[in-house]
Amino acid sequence: MGLDVATREGAAALDDPGFAHLLAVGMSVDGVRRFIGRAPDVPTDVFSVTKSVLARAALDAVDEGIFASLDDPITLAAATGATVRRLLWMSQSWSSAPDMDALEAGTADPLPAIVAALGAPDGPPGGYRDAAAHLLIRELQHRTGSARAHVEASVLRPAGIEAARWESDQTGTPWGHAHLFLSVRELVALGEHWLGQGWPASGEPERGAAAIPPESLPYAAGLWWAHDPDRVMAAGWGGQCLIMVPSASIVLATLGVTGWDRSSNTDTLPAHWRPGRDLLEKTLLPALIP
Repeated sequence: MGLDVATREGAAALDDPGFAHLLAVGMSVDGVRRFIGRAPDVPTDVFSVTKSVLARAALDAVDEGIFASLDDPITLAAATGATVRRLLWMSQSWSSAPDMDALEAGTADPLPAIVAALGAPDGPPGGYRDAAAHLLIRELQHRTGSARAHVEASVLRPAGIEAARWESDQTGTPWGHAHLFLSVRELVALGEHWLGQGWPASGEPERGAAAIPPESLPYAAGLWWAHDPDRVMAAGWGGQCLIMVPSASIVLATLGVTGWDRSSNTDTLPAHWRPGRDLLEKTLLPALIP
């Protein structure tokens, strides 16, 4: 059975020193779950996987009429031409790259600096910007009164995730680009939920592979499409990875402990750490899909 083989080979792969930072690995095939590793129930910062959670909530907000459409202007930055679509697909023009680490560590509201960094409406796409996700969640906060409540109601609770820790900016709005804390077990549950929903409804990326985002894969609304339209990946720094293969009803997840310190912008990752994606794509998927 593929799941048995994947469990055995995944456990052996975790002995690689490059994966020492990983908390656990989770697998779900046709709803049958397996977990290996030391701490499948310990939450950790999923970093950029947070963007994927926000993206799903933003698409739900369009369906609910909170946003009139994907092309609804961002009212908090009305003069810039920013829209929901441009922020989700990261095609928004930027005149500069806001330093989100510095904005997180500061005491001021980060919104003015983010809006000031936006480029002209007809400017070239500025690429992968963490600030795009935070501007989007601030707009969601502006329109709903509680972005967190909306995300919980539309994404987290339907996946069975209750009371997740989520760090906030200086105004009390959750950070849109990172700092949602989930466990491997919760990440698998989220993947199973998304597998049932489909993502996104069109099933097609809106831009091709490019130098951005970092994975250089076709990109669609907060998720990276890996290799073909039937494999979807959400990824974050430090080993955080969720892969879904809809045709085979497969969900794979791994999370790592980074030891990141906001005040000094340092981490405790080993020098030769390997991303969780390596373990999922090079060990588990070949065992599950020969």
